Amino acid sequence: MGEFTDALAVSVDDAGDWTAEVAEGWDIGGHPHGGYLMALAARIALGVTGREHPLSVTAHFLRSPAMAPVAARTSLLRTGRMTAVAAVDLYQAGRPVLASHTTAGAVPGSPTPVFRDGGAPVLPPPADCFALDDPAYRLRSNLHRLVDMRLDPATASWQAGSPSGTAAMRGWVRLADGSAPDPLFLLLALDALPPIALDFGASGWVPTVELSALIRAVPAPGWLRVVMRTRLIDDGWFDEDMEVWDSADRLVAQGRQLAVFRSQPADLPPRHPLGSDVPGRERRLGAGEPESRARTASAEYPIPAQDTPASR
Repeated sequence: MGEFTDALAVSVDDAGDWTAEVAEGWDIGGHPHGGYLMALAARIALGVTGREHPLSVTAHFLRSPAMAPVAARTSLLRTGRMTAVAAVDLYQAGRPVLASHTTAGAVPGSPTPVFRDGGAPVLPPPADCFALDDPAYRLRSNLHRLVDMRLDPATASWQAGSPSGTAAMRGWVRLADGSAPDPLFLLLALDALPPIALDFGASGWVPTVELSALIRAVPAPGWLRVVMRTRLIDDGWFDEDMEVWDSADRLVAQGRQLAVFRSQPADLPPRHPLGSDVPGRERRLGAGEPESRARTASAEYPIPAQDTPASR
């Protein structure tokens, strides 16, 4: 048992109503991390279905959640020999904050898959990477004390004011208390690294709107490697494709999400060194965005508007 397992504690009453506390520390800027909430919903889905692991989870983040208890509305949609499907919607103060569907069963995985496209990513050793719990990290938050994250320096220069424009984020992730990762932690790990839009001059909150995750294997103990890429950043929206690889060089989770960014403040010069004169790359951050989309309480520790989706 570790801190993450404790943070996913849920309860159900005789009427079948599920509730959970949002555990202290699993937040970014005072709002629950989206991957943590997704794992909490999946944990309830496992209780509803009676199955061992999440296989596929899709979550829609409906509004900014609070560090407060959640109540779940659940529905068992299907049960079969290999899988069961449950809908789990999380509510706070009577308002929905997350809607999810989980397909649950027994996670597959073998040391010799029939086919795998490519191998595990090669990253610098964790000791040579940038720790997000470093006081120098301007977006450091409570989550970074519970989850050890180390960014590949090749994709971390943006945090020092020199964006790389690589359209990728790579790094190491593990639980800070030394607990071994499990399939539920993979849901958090998929969404753990900073959003790629920050490397293109985005500022303020970068909330996830929708995230779909596939759990491909039970991870081996040790560090996880997370790789994120984007195909399109345009008009306030961007996508991210994520992979998680374990210490045994197995692909253990895949994900895709849609997120929204805030524009560079109008009174600051553009931070990204690449312009439209660079072949194949356009800078359109903030093009046509309403002023309300650029609201932040602080450039270093932005706070979202109450009706924006979940925290990253």
